[in-house]
Amino acid sequence: MLPNGVDFETFYSNNDTKEYDLLFSGHMSYIPNISAAKYAATCILPKLPSTLKLLIAGIGVTNEIAKLEKDNVIIQEDFVHIREAFWKSKILLAPMNISIGLQNKILQAMAMKVPVVCTPQANESINAEAGTEIVVASNPEEFKEAIERLLTDQEYYHELSNKAHSFVMANYDWKVVNGHLAKHLQRN
Repeated sequence: MLPNGVDFETFYSNNDTKEYDLLFSGHMSYIPNISAAKYAATCILPKLPSTLKLLIAGIGVTNEIAKLEKDNVIIQEDFVHIREAFWKSKILLAPMNISIGLQNKILQAMAMKVPVVCTPQANESINAEAGTEIVVASNPEEFKEAIERLLTDQEYYHELSNKAHSFVMANYDWKVVNGHLAKHLQRN
């Protein structure tokens, strides 16, 4: 089975000012995304300093998601392109509580050198190395510790970002994926 891929010409790092500490992105009417966004806003964020800001970005915002908005939780649907949300955010949260296949939001963040803190379920299909290419957390306290470390240890932040970027380029670049497809087709 061939994985999905990332278009590095679309999802690339830039030097935009980071307005938000945390990001959750996705289609906001999709039940697993609603669950994960609520978990980020109500279980993880309250454990962190109130000065940290969470951006929930994506189309299809339901009333349930809209109710999460407050001073440090910003809901945004309208982007020219979703990569703008990644450019403006320091860390992507992917607190998915079920394994639902490949998480494109994680691949996009890694391609853009935005560190990812996710549940083991969210990393299942990606198989990035925990602690080196991605940070895996199983509960709000572990998310808190991971976020605090990334926000205070710039060396770790950049090392993880760079290794995640290299991992995605080696495994999920469309050129790599298409090469695997060509080899598979030649064998058959």
